[in-house]
Amino acid sequence: MTVLHAISTLVLALIGAGVATRRHPSIHIRFMGAAFAIDLALALWIELSRHAVERVAGPAGPLVWFHAGVSTLVLALYVAQLRLGRRLLAGQSASRRVHIAIGLTFCLCRGLNYVTAFAITPQAALLAPQTALLNAPAPPAIDKE
Repeated sequence: MTVLHAISTLVLALIGAGVATRRHPSIHIRFMGAAFAIDLALALWIELSRHAVERVAGPAGPLVWFHAGVSTLVLALYVAQLRLGRRLLAGQSASRRVHIAIGLTFCLCRGLNYVTAFAITPQAALLAPQTALLNAPAPPAIDKE
């Protein structure tokens, strides 16, 4: 298991703790906020260190595309949940059903993100040498004098 997988596992544990404490808003908010912050940092780290967007735009297979789509959807669902959660805290209980429905969708998508991350890691490792070769500088010219 890589460090990134370990961090992703931690995020899932935080989400699980957040779901388990959903009836205690102050605790629930802390768990889910921590999960969001770590997941966002993880996504940024992957982009900055591995240039994930370039890889998806390049020679990527359907599983990598699926993973990238689900990962983007997860981040969008986090934002939706944060907004709905703020409405609930402000006393707008009409948002509760939507918060629950999006929460279930979020958990499904985050689970798919987690599983596909393990599935694409070997592909990413195979693409890394190819990408390095494509981005390597040309060898210096040899003079035959």
